[in-house]
Amino acid sequence: METRLTESQQTVLNSAGKSSIFLEGPPGSGKTTVAAAYLQSLVQQGIPANRILVLLPQRTLAKPYYDAVQSSEFRSGGLPQIVTLGGLARRMISLFWPLISQNAGFSQPHLPPRFMNLESSQFYATLLFQPLLEKGFFDTVTLGATRLYSQVLDSINKAAVTGFSSTDIGERLKNAWTGKPEQLRVYDEVQICVNTFRQYCLENNLLDYSLLIETFKNHLWDSYLFREYFFSQFRYLVYDNVEEDVPVAHDLVQEWIPRLDAALLTYDTGGGYRIFLGADPHSAYQLKQACSSWQCLDKSFIQSRPVDHLSQNLSLVLQGKPAAPDYSLVTSSLHVESKKYYPEMVDWIGDEVHRLINQEDVNPGQICIIAPFLSDALRFEFSIRFDDLNIPFTTRRPSRSLKDEPAAGCLITLAKLLHPEWRMAVSTFEFRSMLMQAITGFDLIRADLLTKIVHRPAVSGEPMIAFSDLPGSTQDRISFIIGERYDQLRNFIENYRDRDKPSLDVLLTILFNDLLSLPGFGFSTNLDAAATTSHLIESYTNFTNVYSGDRKDLRPDSESTFIDMIQQGVIAAQYLETGEENENAVFLSPAYSFLMGNRPVDYQFWLDVGNLGWWQRLNQPLTQPYVLSRNWNPSEKWTDRHEYETSTNAMHRLVSGLLQRCGKHVTVCITEIDEQGNEQRGPLLKSFQSLVRSSIQISNSNQGGQG
Repeated sequence: METRLTESQQTVLNSAGKSSIFLEGPPGSGKTTVAAAYLQSLVQQGIPANRILVLLPQRTLAKPYYDAVQSSEFRSGGLPQIVTLGGLARRMISLFWPLISQNAGFSQPHLPPRFMNLESSQFYATLLFQPLLEKGFFDTVTLGATRLYSQVLDSINKAAVTGFSSTDIGERLKNAWTGKPEQLRVYDEVQICVNTFRQYCLENNLLDYSLLIETFKNHLWDSYLFREYFFSQFRYLVYDNVEEDVPVAHDLVQEWIPRLDAALLTYDTGGGYRIFLGADPHSAYQLKQACSSWQCLDKSFIQSRPVDHLSQNLSLVLQGKPAAPDYSLVTSSLHVESKKYYPEMVDWIGDEVHRLINQEDVNPGQICIIAPFLSDALRFEFSIRFDDLNIPFTTRRPSRSLKDEPAAGCLITLAKLLHPEWRMAVSTFEFRSMLMQAITGFDLIRADLLTKIVHRPAVSGEPMIAFSDLPGSTQDRISFIIGERYDQLRNFIENYRDRDKPSLDVLLTILFNDLLSLPGFGFSTNLDAAATTSHLIESYTNFTNVYSGDRKDLRPDSESTFIDMIQQGVIAAQYLETGEENENAVFLSPAYSFLMGNRPVDYQFWLDVGNLGWWQRLNQPLTQPYVLSRNWNPSEKWTDRHEYETSTNAMHRLVSGLLQRCGKHVTVCITEIDEQGNEQRGPLLKSFQSLVRSSIQISNSNQGGQG
């Protein structure tokens, strides 16, 4: 479908293929729309699509470009390369591996590279760092093991994308530290872990994200042969959301632009939400000087006038500047709702969402509920409430572990029951949860009753008790419908125990297709469960592609090792969602996840505005995103002043970004007592109170003057 462009957008499009353009503007001003149209325009001019490189900071932002390629207006004859920096580096390193592997320091240059994602990186980190933890490493840090591992990996990734050596991480962190001296030892231990991990990767041809970027930038890009190949392949560039990308990507693009025939770069003013992942909006904005022309789109297609007025005045309040909010505009775009306890707020939001959908005919996909953090308890409360009201909803939590997904827990428990030779324990809780997830209509009481009878033989590998062999009173309590489904589950387990079992990914597929997706079973109408099954299979496939057990001390069975890794809570890698399941459902999301999804909605509900999570960054004792940044002076000390300023700036950026993606109305939800039982007094709450108070005072003053 052809998109109608404004005059300003058309001006940009008229220059397609002729020069390098830096296009900036606020979110919602149509930059990505122009970029997708720019891609189509290049192809319509007769430029081969495979000569066009579309570069993105994260692959979840690729949808508009895939839609453009799949549209009927897109000329056939090749496809553009739509990649992130990591994706580009991986493809090129695979192609030029014999040329660079030895000079890059890999111990087995004659063998192919093995690329790791976040999950497989954490797996190897677990195996390598666990012995160090047993020796007393990080004994003063009160974090779970998986969070310790992820923060060490985060530090090494930041070094790579910023452009300094991984051997300097500990020293940088120590130089900036001003707190208790015990923390200096922690930073020394971080450096030892970093060195250990890097050395193991080089010995075994393993490329995590950090080594991938370093190898591409330091060993491949400087090759004359590679540069000639690269510029013979790509003559045109579309680079979207440059402010969310890392400095090394900006360095490369700055070198590319003079040698390309044309380029379009888009920049979100006020962006940079991925700073904690290494994004650098300051570095991104310097690319403006490398482009031959600059364009600006300043009109939002999302915000109504009242929301724009609210955004501008709240921004002034957050910066400590005088604001003059108009009472009528503020009240038409903002509602403040206060409840004492969390369950009351959840019930009220459910009723309000129900009213919007049924009385005002609002599409559920135009409603988003945003929290600083989205706990399992909060998600569960909303799921119960929305199920009662028959409201479709979906969530996005990119860092959520697969083990926390009920569907994954069900599959893992069944896999362990089907493999008694693994000798992996299945607790009573796991078995009962599996029954409730696997069989539709199985409530906690009846599942617990059956678990007490069949759990022991099930986990010991003995034949499970048939439903017909249970006492009659027990059969009546469980019901014959549930009993029939239980027997189907029992027969499946017994049959597969007695045969040669396929690989784990095939077994998971069979479990889904031949049992759990059948009518009467828990996955039959559950799209989230289907997606989780797909993610678990993909995760195992990625794991086995990397895992080979080069060292004898790291050679356990791959299938049981993978299950154990998932149960330890290794963070799930980011998966591309398929289908349109999110577009017509209420969206429940952490604030930063919502922003990085780049999805506008008409109605937003902000939870916990008094929570310090809107202002305060996460506790990261093994890393520091601002110190491990190109903008940080290594000789400077990180003080409370730096912490306050960066937290305030981050909250301002976050709030502005949310309002720029809101079309009609924001509801601010104040809970006097939060989930942990604490009173809420955060700076965002105070800012809203100041804004509302000012609007009332100005309104009263105007009315008094007129009287």
